[in-house]
Amino acid sequence: MKAGHPAAAPHMTAARADHPPAAAVGVPAGPLRVLVIEDDVIIGMLLARVLVGLGHQVTSVEGTEQGAVAAAARVRPGLILVDERLRAGSGQGAIDRILRDGFVPHIWMSGDPTRRAQLPPGVAVLQKPFSEPALELAIAQVTRAAGRGTLVR
Repeated sequence: MKAGHPAAAPHMTAARADHPPAAAVGVPAGPLRVLVIEDDVIIGMLLARVLVGLGHQVTSVEGTEQGAVAAAARVRPGLILVDERLRAGSGQGAIDRILRDGFVPHIWMSGDPTRRAQLPPGVAVLQKPFSEPALELAIAQVTRAAGRGTLVR
């Protein structure tokens, strides 16, 4: 994983009392192997930090379509967080290629509020910026809807 030690992001806030605990929304019982596809290196590192803090294993942070496809083939993630715009290629292109080998629950991260087309079970959209509780809820929704969560073994 490409990593660093970034400061906490203001939009990635700690869970508040008015948000249900992870167990109450059906967050998977074990850690997921997560592939983050994000062209902004800082955002990718911050997402990795938040996901690890939630108990998941971030297998890779990729900023290109080709890198994302190669990483997915290597690690077979249980969850993918994907941004549409990448440094080379697109998030949609990466997901289309990755899903040829079988479905993986995924969460689109977008600054575009129009990306709300009908999504199949196991897929969600988070509008940037989003909070940690919103991320937890989206993870619970897509893994529950997909009927599985590939746990770290």
